[in-house]
Amino acid sequence: MPFFVESYRFRSEETVLVRLEGIESEAQAKELFNKVVYYPFKYSEEGDEDPSDDEDWNTFAGFKVYDVMAGYLGKVEEVDDSTLNVLFRITNEGREILMPVAEEFITEINIEKREIHVHLPEGLIEL
Repeated sequence: MPFFVESYRFRSEETVLVRLEGIESEAQAKELFNKVVYYPFKYSEEGDEDPSDDEDWNTFAGFKVYDVMAGYLGKVEEVDDSTLNVLFRITNEGREILMPVAEEFITEINIEKREIHVHLPEGLIEL
C-alpha cells in the first residue's frame, strides 16, 4: 500500500524517522514497524548521481505481475524504454501485454517473491 511522506529526519546513517500521511496514532504506526520501504532515489546519499529511471525499472525484468481485477497477467520479459513512456513487456502463454510503467498503477512490490501487484485502468489490458 503506498503512503505519502509528510516529513522525515535521519536518526542515524541507517535509520530514518518518517511521518506518513494518514497515520495518526501510535497504534497505527506500530503496525508499520520493521517493514521494508522504498523511497525516491533522490533522497538517498547516492541521489546526486541520479541513475536514469529506465535503469531502475529494468531491475523488475523477470517479476510476475498480478492485477487486482484480472489476476495473473504474466512475467515482465523486458522493459521497453525506446519511447518517452517506459513500458513493461509482459508475456503469458504467448500473449503479450504492454503495460505503462507508472507508479500510480503499482499497489505492491514484493522483492522476495519477485512479484508486482497493480491496479490497471479498465480496458488497458485489452489494448
